[in-house]
Amino acid sequence: MKTVNIFVIVLLNAVMLLSCSQDDMQQGEKQEVSKDTNYFELVTEASEEVHLLEQKIGQSIKKNEFVVGQIKSNVFVLEDGNSLLLLKKYYNLLSLKSGHNVSIQDFSLVDAKSNNGYDMLVAEGVCEETSKRFKLAYNLIVTNEVYRLDGSGSGLMCAGCRRGCNPKRDSAGDGYCTDCKINNSSCTKTETL
Repeated sequence: MKTVNIFVIVLLNAVMLLSCSQDDMQQGEKQEVSKDTNYFELVTEASEEVHLLEQKIGQSIKKNEFVVGQIKSNVFVLEDGNSLLLLKKYYNLLSLKSGHNVSIQDFSLVDAKSNNGYDMLVAEGVCEETSKRFKLAYNLIVTNEVYRLDGSGSGLMCAGCRRGCNPKRDSAGDGYCTDCKINNSSCTKTETL
């Protein structure tokens, strides 16, 4: 059974990788996706690194213990050190599970007031193989101005243009991406558990 699961994961990653490169070719981009990239190995490696970092800081993402930031002097401040490293690696893992190797560059808070009651932490980055822009988001659990990553929820990824294409939640909690603000640009949504 484990062999069948591994085969299915590898097959899905290959299909996603192929679709990523076809999308880029359709948009006229000249860059090629590396044929040497083994997403199964990258996912396995990233999962192991996430687990080791969770142990090091003593907080589990899946148990909703992982503190990503807090309000200090009315400003949201991200944790630093190993916590920031874990955060970047976890968001990179989301991208890898979707068939893209996104290098995380920046984080921003989407406040519940502007997102139908859902606080989210959004990471922005670029796919290392295609230079395509991505925004990845997870919901946050807020208690006494301390923000924890909601490890039991889905990850939301929006790919496409650099203006617009922002991850959001509707009033039912379903994820969507805002429209691109650039003519002849498209935005695609992927949601993972």
